[in-house]
Amino acid sequence: MQDSLHLTRPDSVFCASDHMASRHLRGLAKAGVQVPNTISVVGFDMTLSRNTFRHS
Repeated sequence: MQDSLHLTRPDSVFCASDHMASRHLRGLAKAGVQVPNTISVVGFDMTLSRNTFRHS
């Protein structure tokens, strides 16, 4: 994921699972990308509560 951040950023990322979405959120936060101001991240399987995530 680090390499892809140097390319043109998409408006959103759609992940097949909430676990994948949480990993993307952590990576984006580590890179200093503000979610949802700069990019949106969507998880699909509803396994994690939305209260689990920390918003920018």
